[in-house]
Amino acid sequence: MKSHIALCIYGISLVLNPGIVCAKDSSLVTLQYAITSEAEFIGSMTVKIIEHDKVRVIAEHSRLSFEDFWETTSLHSNLIEHYHEGDLVSADNKVFESANGYWTNVDSNDDEIWGSFTEVNNVSQRDREQFDELTRTILRLALPNSNELLPLSQRIFNNITDKPRSVRFSRTDFDTTFNGLPFFIRDQLAGSFPKMLNILDTEELSVSRVKLIDLGSDIVPIGGQEIAARHFQIDESKSTPAYIWVVVDQVSTPHMVQFTGTDEDGSFKIKLKAVYW
Repeated sequence: MKSHIALCIYGISLVLNPGIVCAKDSSLVTLQYAITSEAEFIGSMTVKIIEHDKVRVIAEHSRLSFEDFWETTSLHSNLIEHYHEGDLVSADNKVFESANGYWTNVDSNDDEIWGSFTEVNNVSQRDREQFDELTRTILRLALPNSNELLPLSQRIFNNITDKPRSVRFSRTDFDTTFNGLPFFIRDQLAGSFPKMLNILDTEELSVSRVKLIDLGSDIVPIGGQEIAARHFQIDESKSTPAYIWVVVDQVSTPHMVQFTGTDEDGSFKIKLKAVYW
């Protein structure tokens, strides 16, 4: 589950014409999170969201380090998702764990979403260097260099011969992605939420059917400040409830403030440390 925590929160979207995100009216938000398990710090995540007109760019880099069967496991991930008019267009996720790598790729084909998962054994030095370059680009991301992200990510693992596992979804199979949930919540607040919600996880290549319960407004202390957020409970039939706090006002870019839940190792929390507009 801890590896899933590192991958499941945010992605990056990139416009088909990359130059558009460099327009003067584009906006960039930087979010920094701390990740804990059983109240113990195990990692961090940096998220950058670019919005311009109908395009959304969310760039995320995460690092996790935790004890797993008396061994220390370290996970580094860079995630890319592409949305246009709120719809998922593509996703690209690279994860490094010791000598191995994992690649999840999602593309849209008319009314379908095609996904593939590839496990890469014995990652090459070339791929490691390109992964590190992508990490640096995400961490220093500014509007003028946002169009570097997708080409950098596509070069990683582009020569592998490992056979992928593939899956297809219809666009009617899901209401939103996990990464797009704060935006979905904002758009639904003016009306009513569906009784059941189908959420596509582009990293796990699966759809979860959940009940989203609005617990109302709440205040979350962040770095000495009090952040006004909307609090929701996420119920899935085979899991204990999870909870998410999101900023969904009509001024700020929608984003997660806090996410908590329980897995086989106990309680976990992903909490915002700082936000830069």
